[in-house]
Amino acid sequence: MPPIINPEHSKITLETKNVLIDTTATDDTKLQIVINMVASAFSEYCVEPFTTEPCKIVFPDGSTRISPDIAPRTVTARASYINSYTSLSLTPSTIQSLPTPMSLLPTLSLNDPTL
Repeated sequence: MPPIINPEHSKITLETKNVLIDTTATDDTKLQIVINMVASAFSEYCVEPFTTEPCKIVFPDGSTRISPDIAPRTVTARASYINSYTSLSLTPSTIQSLPTPMSLLPTLSLNDPTL
C-alpha cells in the first residue's frame, strides 16, 4: 500500500465510510503506538466520534492480535528518570499535573513518593 497521498480517486472525505490503516515496522511496540495514534486521529471524524472497528490479525504461526488495542495501560516512571530525560528539575506533583490536558490521569505511588 502506498503512503497516504490522497489522490482524487481515493480521496478521504467526511463522507468516507471505511478506512483501512495499513502499517509496517521493525519494532512491534512502535508499530502499536503508531496504529493507536493514527486510528485515534481518524476516529474523531466517525459518525460516532472516537470509535474504531478493531480487526483480528492472524500471524503465520497461528497467533492472533486484535488491533488497534486501545485498552488503558499502566506505566511506571521515577521523577528522577523524567527529570534526567528532559533535563528539567520538576517535583513529582508537578510531573503528575502535566499530562492531564491530554486526558491522562497519573497518580503518585502511595509507597514511594518518587514514583
